[in-house]
Amino acid sequence: MPGITHWATFETKEALGYDGGTILTFTLRQTLRPARLTLSRFRLSVAIENFGLGLSDELRAIVAVEADKRTDLQKEYLSRFFKLIDPELKKKQQAVADAKKPLPDRSRA
Repeated sequence: MPGITHWATFETKEALGYDGGTILTFTLRQTLRPARLTLSRFRLSVAIENFGLGLSDELRAIVAVEADKRTDLQKEYLSRFFKLIDPELKKKQQAVADAKKPLPDRSRA
């Protein structure tokens, strides 16, 4: 979803590293449609041990603000973020959509 910071964390099954150094190769493939939606401002980081990935800088700044003092833009950002990551919300949205479907016509039975 555009306008929201996304990230991914990957861990190897075994430790990496060899005497003399290690070369890691990353390949990013973008298959988004429409093509005008492109990756932007991305970065790659490698760590020797798991440092844990918390909230993005944008989210950390927003949650540091008391809820009743957040701007409408901050509230919208949080709302969009949670809509993306909340599997229970997706289930409930699907249940509502299913409930709005017309019932089968049983008068002909």
